[in-house]
Amino acid sequence: MPDKIHGTIVRCNHCGLVRSLEIIDRKQLDKLYEASNFTYSSMTDKLRSTYAQILREAGKFVLSKGAFLEIGCGNGFMLEEAKKMGYKLVKGVEPSVDAIKYAHKSIRKNIVNTVLKDDTFNKLKFDLICAFQVFDHIPDPNAFLRICRKNLKPGGVLLLMNHDVKSISARILGERSPIFDIEHTYLYDQSTIASMLTKNNFKVKKVYAPFAIMSIRYITRLLPLPIKVKEFLSEVNNPILDKTIKFKPGNLSAIAIKQTHDKKR
Repeated sequence: MPDKIHGTIVRCNHCGLVRSLEIIDRKQLDKLYEASNFTYSSMTDKLRSTYAQILREAGKFVLSKGAFLEIGCGNGFMLEEAKKMGYKLVKGVEPSVDAIKYAHKSIRKNIVNTVLKDDTFNKLKFDLICAFQVFDHIPDPNAFLRICRKNLKPGGVLLLMNHDVKSISARILGERSPIFDIEHTYLYDQSTIASMLTKNNFKVKKVYAPFAIMSIRYITRLLPLPIKVKEFLSEVNNPILDKTIKFKPGNLSAIAIKQTHDKKR
């Protein structure tokens, strides 16, 4: 369920980037994510279908299906999908101890229990790095992109998928939108995420609004309904609530390539 708590949300008058003024201390934040529970196991099948189509789109720009990395991989369900798509080596980074417990034993050994750091991978370079619903949680996005770039091969692909602060749903719901949440330190639209990638020496290939496959039951969790109603709909046995819908809920996907030479600043 959305926390319904957020900091002071501001927008830059120059570039339009939206962020929270209050950000939890990084060490405290890391501990919170380490102790977080894996609460979306019942939704991984829908997420797998949604993320797979986004990953296939990014795969069109990949030069070689050598090494694959997912940041914030949960129980590793997308590492399984990447293997099916032909990536020879798959790795995941996940801070939640609980999430890794749910990983299949064949994939668990490929997950590093940490947040992404400078020295998480010293020599290994990746053909594709992806982060699904992670980038807007990052308190220092420039540092995050620098580490991603460091860990990519020349011409390697970075895929980011997260909320779009200028989506129709965000505009209609306003502050009641679940994207305005204490966990989201920065909120991007298609323009601001492209600008940030460009300034961090990535060549943006595509930014678009992807489709998602969600159950009606899950959608009700995101709507601005009373908590008692949400809890009832979450537990009630009604097959209609488990039917799936394919639509654009208000996310964005950004596909970018590591520039071979740093831009002069």
